[in-house]
Amino acid sequence: MTFYGFQKTTLIDYPHEIATTVFTGGCNFHCPFCHNPELVNVTDIPRYSGKEIIDHITKHKGKITALCITGGEPLLYKERLIDFIDEVRSIGIKVKLDTNGSQPSWLKKANVDFIAMDIKSSYSKYKLFIDNINDEELINNIKESVNYILNGDIEYEFRTTVVPELVTKDDIRYIAEHIIPNAKRYFLNQFRPEITLDKRFMNVTPYSNNELQEMSTICAGNGIDCYIR
Repeated sequence: MTFYGFQKTTLIDYPHEIATTVFTGGCNFHCPFCHNPELVNVTDIPRYSGKEIIDHITKHKGKITALCITGGEPLLYKERLIDFIDEVRSIGIKVKLDTNGSQPSWLKKANVDFIAMDIKSSYSKYKLFIDNINDEELINNIKESVNYILNGDIEYEFRTTVVPELVTKDDIRYIAEHIIPNAKRYFLNQFRPEITLDKRFMNVTPYSNNELQEMSTICAGNGIDCYIR
């Protein structure tokens, strides 16, 4: 297993845990607002072996209590990722997995303690985030992942990066009513235009705090515990 980023200590990636975060390379989505473009196309960036990660968390076990795996899309690594997760958990470290929800069969095989899943926008807009797709198959996969998370016993959060043009108040209402109704943990992530996969989005002005609060109120009105990040 090879990783393309390695943050040795973080207090914000896993709620209530001191964690290490690793980044996988490659993604089947091409979100224009992505702030990790080097991971989408896997440019010439440092690489770290799974052994390096295991050695680090083993050495610092007690101080480090969890590992966050993000990307890119980690579940594209399939068996390699599943085996790596099992090895991490065998030494008593919790694992949080970030995913776009497009790989439900592998998500169900991942023996993790926490799942963070991105909801990009309304289903009708998913074509803006991924090229050459079978729309019906993708949406069915997203629905399967959401249902698995909502009806399971694994701790979770859903999150949406609220990018003007791509995510409107109507999209948030659709998400709240039709995608993740009654979700117990949903974050509206403020868009950051400093670095984006599509450089045109570096000129997009983020929503105001008042607009984000209005979106949060929409979610709360649909039984969702919603937070602004």
